[in-house]
Amino acid sequence: MAPVARFEAFVRGMLEGRLGAWLGARLEPVDIARQLSAYIDGHLTLGSATRYAPNAFRIYLSPRALQSFSAFQQALADELAASAVAHAQASGYRFLGRVRVVLLEDPSLPAHRIRFEADVVDRAALTGASAGTTTPLVLGPAIAGGPLPMALVWRDRRIALPTDADAVVTLGRALDNDIILATATVSRHHARLVPRGGVWLVEDLASTHGTSVNGRAVTTGLLRPGDVLALGGEHLTVAAEPS
Repeated sequence: MAPVARFEAFVRGMLEGRLGAWLGARLEPVDIARQLSAYIDGHLTLGSATRYAPNAFRIYLSPRALQSFSAFQQALADELAASAVAHAQASGYRFLGRVRVVLLEDPSLPAHRIRFEADVVDRAALTGASAGTTTPLVLGPAIAGGPLPMALVWRDRRIALPTDADAVVTLGRALDNDIILATATVSRHHARLVPRGGVWLVEDLASTHGTSVNGRAVTTGLLRPGDVLALGGEHLTVAAEPS
């Protein structure tokens, strides 16, 4: 690296690090977009002739920074997704599925810092779990007797699931859902739970910020007691219920 480039990198690091904190630097949306582009450049998956970019992003901000964007948090997430697409197109990268961005809170972060996590998620579930993608799950039709008694624990609520073999439980932000999660990162009709073969499956309903089980993004996933079901930025724990 040339001396001038090294000096510029040093200054940039100082401004984004301790010096930025001393000066009370305020995190701006353009800062997030710029760092997201740099993160994509450093986290590519190389194919035989193609570079694949991650497409499911979790961006962690300090509570103070996240609060400053609260009035337009969803719009910001959508704009960051669009920015990621534009950067990938300009750089010749490809995505395996729809680009999703969710903004989350990390109390350990200073106000001017950002932490990124991302996965390559194939919407069609064609590439297998080795690349961090959704694995297809095929089960037979519902059987008589219904699923085992289970509940979802969300914050301070414990929500018992029905035990009927033909029950369907919908989750989302809209008021017509069976379980209402009034959070901006949860889609209006985000996911549904369906009993199959005596167990519960979760099915993502083309939500904006996706559905995951134990940190792995899914379109259809099996739920067991102890699993953590994430809808956007909300986390629900699956618990066994007494028979």
